Amino acid sequence: MTKQVRQWLVFLTLIGIAAGVILSCRVYDDRIELEKDSVWQYYSIDSDTILESLTQGNTDVFTPLAATPEGELPAPQNLVHWSEDDFFLVAKTVHEQSWGESLGDQNLYRMLFRTDCVNAERGIFSEAEIDSFKVIQTEGEEETRIEHWINIMPSIDLVYTVEVAYQPNVNYKEPIALSQYQVNASEALQIAENNGGSAIRAEVGNDCEISVLTPGSDDRGWRILYQNKAARYYLLFEIAVDPQTGEYKVLYPKPK
Repeated sequence: MTKQVRQWLVFLTLIGIAAGVILSCRVYDDRIELEKDSVWQYYSIDSDTILESLTQGNTDVFTPLAATPEGELPAPQNLVHWSEDDFFLVAKTVHEQSWGESLGDQNLYRMLFRTDCVNAERGIFSEAEIDSFKVIQTEGEEETRIEHWINIMPSIDLVYTVEVAYQPNVNYKEPIALSQYQVNASEALQIAENNGGSAIRAEVGNDCEISVLTPGSDDRGWRILYQNKAARYYLLFEIAVDPQTGEYKVLYPKPK
């Protein structure tokens, strides 16, 4: 074995050791992560005109609410259903206005789209939650993770945002490379429908709601949940969909 080859192997070994140390530190990190502070902001929107306004370049579409809504949010008066792209357009705009930063692959870590079961075949959604993050290092302090949450509910003309800081940064987040998703939320929903979802809906007479979220199992891909409408935590059906190939796996109920 030549001296150059030996040096290369030693270098690779050291890289492996360093990576292992970093990984083990994250896995066995026993520090306690604390929420430092949070800022909530509610906005009213006009769901009838906001998409057209944003498409035309008019971003003055969010009216801050002076008072924070108390108690439960009002029931929808007019059901509004948008596509994934519609929700993302609103989210990108309010994200940049609220925090002066773009929303994309570098900081997006979670998305959820929700719809009633009766609208499953249409591939449209009634509300969405889109979350992002960034990590900052202040001299002399531990890393701080700042999360930005955006909730969009067009059926009640409401958008609200949350900025919350955590320190130390223990709960590591991985960005979603959304640009690599060949299967979007609506297509993932249709895959779920064609492979058990529609049958489940029929069994309960569409008295259910559906959540399409990412990342799913193993921190990747789409996860589609069919749940009882009155008791959201009562799971009826769950399926995972690969965002690049469209391959699926039924997670609940377990196939016999």
